[in-house]
Amino acid sequence: MIVARLMRSSSFKRRVAYLFRHSHALFAVTQNLLSPARAVATEMDTTWLDQSRLKEAAGIRRGGRRCENPVSHDVISWDEDERPSFDEMERAARSYLAAIGLAEHQALMVGHDHNGKRHVHIVANAVHKITGRGADRTNDQLKAQAWALAYER
Repeated sequence: MIVARLMRSSSFKRRVAYLFRHSHALFAVTQNLLSPARAVATEMDTTWLDQSRLKEAAGIRRGGRRCENPVSHDVISWDEDERPSFDEMERAARSYLAAIGLAEHQALMVGHDHNGKRHVHIVANAVHKITGRGADRTNDQLKAQAWALAYER
């Protein structure tokens, strides 16, 4: 199993469109989102843009740096000889999100199968939808590696 952490950006619309291009999606599930999978970009953008208002509503001091690149895009890939079920791919994605501290954040998980290799894309919002706080993304690569090792065992 390989976990790839792709560059963070500020466009949920482009990421979501990328995941649904060419009809490669085997499944799509969401976490902490009300919108259907193909329409989550607007809801995730709204959370990002409203981070100051969300902090205020949650009774959190409005200071701190604004989260400028809230789009987190990670991919969990299985080897060619592994054929995880859609449920297993979703469970792995949710477990991974918990391991890197994004279990309560908005996320879209889309399973793909290219050339016989199954993988799941995870697009998560670094801004918490209730508190407006940005996720602590320090040591994410180490957390991802530790999670992958534990998952394989």
